[in-house]
Amino acid sequence: MVRHEKGDAPFKKGNEMTKHVIWQFRRIIVQISAVLILYLLNVLKFTESQSTIFFNSFTVLCYLTPLLGSIIADGYIGKFWTIFFVSILYACGQVILAVASINNKESSIHPWMDLAGLIIIGFGTGGIKPCVSAFGGDQFEIGQDRMLSLFFSMFYFSINAGSMISTFISPIFRCKWTLAAVHFSSAITT
Repeated sequence: MVRHEKGDAPFKKGNEMTKHVIWQFRRIIVQISAVLILYLLNVLKFTESQSTIFFNSFTVLCYLTPLLGSIIADGYIGKFWTIFFVSILYACGQVILAVASINNKESSIHPWMDLAGLIIIGFGTGGIKPCVSAFGGDQFEIGQDRMLSLFFSMFYFSINAGSMISTFISPIFRCKWTLAAVHFSSAITT
């Protein structure tokens, strides 16, 4: 049943799992314990309405930019190069967030780093979401239906495993240094 997968299929599964661990980490923390909103309120000193607007804008950005990512992939540079370039973009956003999370909170550059990191991650997510599963499916030739089915089973298992893992480990990542480690590790694995 296990066979050497053609092309970059294993990379894509790992990339997707990493992306979902980090995304679910943010989703769980924000939806269950409202840490991002509290961070925007207490650390960045945003008003309640500004925090809500930014959080919702970030969420909308993450769900609308896949349209842009699919246009770029299908119309211009292809799935591989779109994934390649936006993975770099996504990793840069993670590095910016990591640096911001260990940076002096009194610095005037601090809030701009946080916001820039989240916006960059939003655009990076938009390029990865529509391309990864399609690119993984493209790695198989006609007649490899069983392997294609196995790939998508493993692919979606990876997504759900990432979500499940993040559900259990999310509460651990509330301290400043651990949050920086999460963002740096995500940047490296992306």
